[in-house]
Amino acid sequence: MKHYGKQPTLLQQALRSHIIQGVLTIFILFMLLQVYEQYQTTVQTGERRDTAEAEHEKLEQQQTALAEQVADLQDEYGIEAEIRRNFDVAREGEEVVIILEDSLTAVPSRDRAATSTFVTPATSSRPWYRFW
Repeated sequence: MKHYGKQPTLLQQALRSHIIQGVLTIFILFMLLQVYEQYQTTVQTGERRDTAEAEHEKLEQQQTALAEQVADLQDEYGIEAEIRRNFDVAREGEEVVIILEDSLTAVPSRDRAATSTFVTPATSSRPWYRFW
């Protein structure tokens, strides 16, 4: 019995070939690999952008703080306050008062000897201290 159907075209015959199907499969896998690499690049770029934006905000805050400090130093009162804060300077008739920490609560610095002794409030030379 003869088959009187439509004959397959050249393209249909080529697509049914195992060699062409293998080449197309490899091509599709290669394309999927490229899409996945592009996705990873996009994700990494987004993370870098978020990091850069956070750093930009931090730098803007620092710039604002520095601008405020510069504005404070533009007038005479700001300069005077900065000098007083850093150098223990007083005007005529004023006295500089330095407040020391209590020797019991003070943490010994590394410069002191390991056998440093602390003065207790009972043996302190300040009798008013016991009142408080």
